[in-house]
Amino acid sequence: MDEKTLLGSYSSSFPILDEVTDLVFDGYRNGFDLTQLISHRFPFEEAVEAIQIASNPRPGSMKIMMEPVRGAGRLTDCGETRTAKGTT
Repeated sequence: MDEKTLLGSYSSSFPILDEVTDLVFDGYRNGFDLTQLISHRFPFEEAVEAIQIASNPRPGSMKIMMEPVRGAGRLTDCGETRTAKGTT
């Protein structure tokens, strides 16, 4: 069996944590849709390509998202969605 380990990471600046938290949650409550920051969506089957784009950011790549089920993380119609058949 070829096993892989998936390691997540997180980074933040503690001194501005409260300010950012307020911005995110207050903004969301007031109609600021953070999902607009997602530039690419990939099904898990295309994880290698998603990681490649995330590892080599370009001006058009903001936030990269992998979804277990196509469209599962979509609240609004935003960003680029990758599927096994291409971009939608």
